[in-house]
Amino acid sequence: MKYLFLVFVSVLLLGCEPSEPAVEQVKKVKTERLFTRDTSSVYAVLTYHYDRQGRMERVDTDKSEESEWNPDFYLQYSYQPKQIQITRFDYLPATQQWKQKAKYTYTLDDNDHVILMKSVYELNILGQIKVDSFTVRNYQYENGMLVSASDLQPRTIRDGNIVAFKHENGLDALQIEYKNEPDLKNPHLRLYGSFTFWTNDYLGKPTKSLPIKHTLFDEAGKMTAVYELLYEFDAKGYVTTRTTRYTDPTGKYASQVYGSTFTYQ
Repeated sequence: MKYLFLVFVSVLLLGCEPSEPAVEQVKKVKTERLFTRDTSSVYAVLTYHYDRQGRMERVDTDKSEESEWNPDFYLQYSYQPKQIQITRFDYLPATQQWKQKAKYTYTLDDNDHVILMKSVYELNILGQIKVDSFTVRNYQYENGMLVSASDLQPRTIRDGNIVAFKHENGLDALQIEYKNEPDLKNPHLRLYGSFTFWTNDYLGKPTKSLPIKHTLFDEAGKMTAVYELLYEFDAKGYVTTRTTRYTDPTGKYASQVYGSTFTYQ
């Protein structure tokens, strides 16, 4: 199952002495160690880079097989007060060049949570819109946790954990079970929803616990897949490996076991 994102201050001097530069108030990444490498994603290997303030600066993908329809890409992050902008660049094997593909602009509330996302796709080399594909998504929070967004599945939250995602007919599409780890490190590995590429709480608080089982259902309520998640930790309590066991209750697909590794700096 594939779950399935500039700070620039200009000062206009009107014939007066230069003033002291503005000091930006930024939110620090809350993890003790920064998350740098992830082999678990649908995007293959992810490598994370940070600026001097501990904020995400760039995410690189590295796929074993790339094509025009499934390219490597990287995300470049820039920051302004109450705003984050992410620009995506795709690698085109035919020309061996990087092309600016999309731009995402996130507006933050007073708690530094995303409340609005605007995205524009198919940009040309000058950053101009080539294809008019504009998306707006609004986010809402309860007790610091993301509870809804414009085009995301509704979710059920219980005791600080997302325990279910819903189909449009109200039946569960996904049920999630958790392991209670009160001192769990690296919140990036806890569930935000269908989001990746964030290591702090711009999308609200992550789930309180690590997910250990995902059970999927179709719109008629029939179970279609089960994923069991097993973890290994280092001496400081950070997840270093995750083993996923997939089974198909319908018997249509063979069971699979695959592993993921996580690296920190």
